[in-house]
Amino acid sequence: MSDARVVFAGWALLRGGLKLKHKAIDLASEVKRAVLPDGMNGFLFPMYEAIWNAIHSIEDRWGDELEDKGQLSVSFDALKREVAVVDYGVGFDEGNLSAFLTPLTGNKYDRGGKGFGRFMAFKVYSKVFYSSGQAQADGVMTKGCYKYDPFSDEDNLVSVNEAAGVGAHRYDAGVTA
Repeated sequence: MSDARVVFAGWALLRGGLKLKHKAIDLASEVKRAVLPDGMNGFLFPMYEAIWNAIHSIEDRWGDELEDKGQLSVSFDALKREVAVVDYGVGFDEGNLSAFLTPLTGNKYDRGGKGFGRFMAFKVYSKVFYSSGQAQADGVMTKGCYKYDPFSDEDNLVSVNEAAGVGAHRYDAGVTA
C-alpha cells in the first residue's frame, strides 16, 4: 500500500469516530535497551535511584519536619550479596502503589527523576523485593512483603513471606527495597 493510501486510511479511521490510543509499553525491551554507566557507577545506579525514591517519600511524609523525623538507612551484606534501602516515608499507599506499577508516569520528572529507576535494578540484581508499611484510606496501618517482577504477564508485585523476601519493614510506614 502506498504512503498516500496509508495516510488516507488513517484519516478515514479518525473521521469515523474511532479513538486511537497508544499501546502499552514493551517494558522488557525498554529495560534491555537501557544502558547503565560503566564500572561502579553502573553497578550502584539502581541504589542511587532507590535512595532518591526514599528521600522523596520522606519529604512527602514529613515536609518541614523531615530533618527531625525522616529516617533513611542503606546497608550492604557482602556474604548474602544483598543491598537494602530503608526509609520512614509514606510507603505503598494507594497513590504511590499506582504510580509504582505504572511505567514512565512522569511523576518524578519535576523532582529530577526519570520514573524508570526501579526497572534499572534488573540490569544489576537478579531479584528485587520490597516490604512496606502504609496507611490505607480508612486510616488502618498495613504491612506487606513483595517480590517485584515488572516483566510478569500476571502480577508484577506478588506477596511473599517476609523470610523469603527482604524481611519485615521496620517502621509503621515507608519502604524497604
